[in-house]
Amino acid sequence: SELLGLGSMHALFTPQELARVGELNRRRLAGESPPAVYEMEMLRADGRPVRLLNHARVVNWDGVDAVQATLVDVTERHRALEQLRAEKDFIERSIDSLPGIFYVIDAEGRFVRWNRSLETVSGYDGEEIARMSPLDFFAGDDRHLIAERIAEVFEHGESGAEADYQVGLA
Repeated sequence: SELLGLGSMHALFTPQELARVGELNRRRLAGESPPAVYEMEMLRADGRPVRLLNHARVVNWDGVDAVQATLVDVTERHRALEQLRAEKDFIERSIDSLPGIFYVIDAEGRFVRWNRSLETVSGYDGEEIARMSPLDFFAGDDRHLIAERIAEVFEHGESGAEADYQVGLA
């Protein structure tokens, strides 16, 4: 309904977006295969931006090739994703700011997430830690104790232990 009475949809595009969509449509009509589904931004009649998912394809309309577009408003989804990214960034910064070592492992004992303190204290970089296990930082009886306690966490949801952390064992 916002499009009615405007005379041209071009008034709803920013100049950059109009040029991008025009080029994609030109390529489409020339027989090339640019992306058929892509996001774009248009302006509402009140001037506010709206994020759209454009499904475009060439159709034959009374003997003339034309671009048919179906536009789906994804503005709220886009905002929700931006909010999730901001929350994820906040969580990442919070974890990295913890004063001690923090990590999460999966049931196979592989690191899933860790803070910078683990890298700083261990001297290993992120790629190396991703290939390691927490058990790589313990030796002898301490290693067995930590293995038992990790199993308890996965079985009962919690456990605790005190052991000597050793750098350079892996």
